[in-house]
Amino acid sequence: TLTTIFSPLNGSDTYSCVPGLACASIIPSMRHTVTSSIAWLLQMQSKYPNMATHKTFHTGYKQKLRDIAGKIPPTGPSISDLSSLNMHIGTLLTHIRTEDKKLGEHLKNA
Repeated sequence: TLTTIFSPLNGSDTYSCVPGLACASIIPSMRHTVTSSIAWLLQMQSKYPNMATHKTFHTGYKQKLRDIAGKIPPTGPSISDLSSLNMHIGTLLTHIRTEDKKLGEHLKNA
């Protein structure tokens, strides 16, 4: 698991450690990328049987989110835009409640 050992007051850097790996200074824009990489590493190390499906979901989810966001005009979202975004967020919440829960159980028992 990712353990934060120090977070400066200004929030510009977070120093984190992953057991067995070196500590790293993670700037906020990179934090998600590093956390995602660690999540995939944990899945590989634990031989998570649904890893390919899980990765496919996340890749597709992020692409669709970019597509939805890209359709929102600079003047602001329409009701339709907000509806699409809301439905997509619902998909993520369902994924977290089911698939991520299964992954957590797998990692806990690995």
